[in-house]
Amino acid sequence: MKYQAIIQEIEKVAPLNLMMNWDNSGLIVGDPNKEIKNVAVALELTGEVIDFVSKHKIDLLILHHPPLFHGKLNIESANFKPLLKKSKDIVVYAAHSTLDRTHKGTSYALAQELGLNVCKFLDDGTIICKGNIPFGVLLKKVRIKLKISLKYNGDMKKKHKLIAIHSGEAFTQDHMNSAMGAGATCYIGGDVTHHQAEYAVAKGLSFIDATHVRTEIPGIKTVYFLLKEKFPNLKAHFIDQKEEYWRFLG
Repeated sequence: MKYQAIIQEIEKVAPLNLMMNWDNSGLIVGDPNKEIKNVAVALELTGEVIDFVSKHKIDLLILHHPPLFHGKLNIESANFKPLLKKSKDIVVYAAHSTLDRTHKGTSYALAQELGLNVCKFLDDGTIICKGNIPFGVLLKKVRIKLKISLKYNGDMKKKHKLIAIHSGEAFTQDHMNSAMGAGATCYIGGDVTHHQAEYAVAKGLSFIDATHVRTEIPGIKTVYFLLKEKFPNLKAHFIDQKEEYWRFLG
């Protein structure tokens, strides 16, 4: 199977014209004419991913987070050189903001994972879902479905008719304002900071921080499912990432 045939299917869902100017989606490294027999899909380039790629002789690695931005090593991706050392002929492709901004991308996949009905797409990649369920019930649903501890703020008994979802780094004031402007009173995303939480509370916006990793895994996993559907004879693997990069000492 040619690389271009595989990428063509991915870019039907997540076209490169959706890429933000700060991003580096698309071909990162490798020969675009290479014959592909073995492909792996992962959120980002961790040591575990490098070991898997080397062990299983992966030809094409598809990531959500690019290990390179505009030709420079990203500080979060110091694993890029070890990857090339272990797998010299590998092709690496990233679907980052392209997958975040497409209608059925990362936020949509998270809504599907949580069993929420999408009713509106916003330009910044946020989606609005119908809710009308108590915050406490929603909180439990998110915790069970994503299998993770949560940071949150909200009245457990309050019902939210509209719930906003923005996977990944979600809690900027622009994203929260966009969600509130669309009528959402509850917000699900990842990476909330102290001052972003302060802003949400001041605005009366209930929120659930389900971490960057767990809110984006459903989205990049759709790429794996797409490959399995379109290319049944292609060996495709999904490399899960269950944790963030820190630990808690209690």
